[in-house]
Amino acid sequence: MKQDKEEKSNLFVLKLFFYFWLIIISFLYIFPYGRSEGPSMLPTAEHRSSYISIKHYYNFFEPNYGDIISFNENKKETGLVKRVVGLPGDSIHIIDNTLYVNDKKINNIKIKKKLFNIQKTNIPLTIYEEKNHINKTYNILKNEFGLDCVDSRMDTIEKISVPKDHYFVLGDNRYCSSDSRDFGPISKKSIKEKILFYYKPKSYQSWDWKLLN
Repeated sequence: MKQDKEEKSNLFVLKLFFYFWLIIISFLYIFPYGRSEGPSMLPTAEHRSSYISIKHYYNFFEPNYGDIISFNENKKETGLVKRVVGLPGDSIHIIDNTLYVNDKKINNIKIKKKLFNIQKTNIPLTIYEEKNHINKTYNILKNEFGLDCVDSRMDTIEKISVPKDHYFVLGDNRYCSSDSRDFGPISKKSIKEKILFYYKPKSYQSWDWKLLN
């Protein structure tokens, strides 16, 4: 009996050890932890918000409208995080900060105004709920004040066609994001991870499970 108890105890310890390393390996290689940098994904994620992502997801699935992805734009711009708004073959057009996909206007509904700290300046911006043409909703900020925190105004772009195996991405903070309006559609091979959810430590104090939808 004593030997049986010792064997069960040893087996229990081995199981704990196995599951401990399984969790560690999973978070290192399958579900890595990261942080959002800068204001480009406000109001979804603040500067230094934490996130959990899944690697290799797009080895098996295609990116879809509304996905938030991490990708490398070039050797210097690595780990950028943006939202997919255009798929291969889509035509993308932006007029007065309003997004059109395949000539269909993507509707926005005003939610509320709020002060956001961007580049050490408190700026009043309006949060909108954007509903894309597959009925996925998420919150964005729009440029309503003739301001831009990047080098050039990007509230209007000519119609472009997204090439094969490429995706058009935007930051949720349309007022302050360098994205496909600046560097064009990104290639699928540059995509690293799919962001599953954020933890927003300052304003929301909650897990954003909407990103899983």
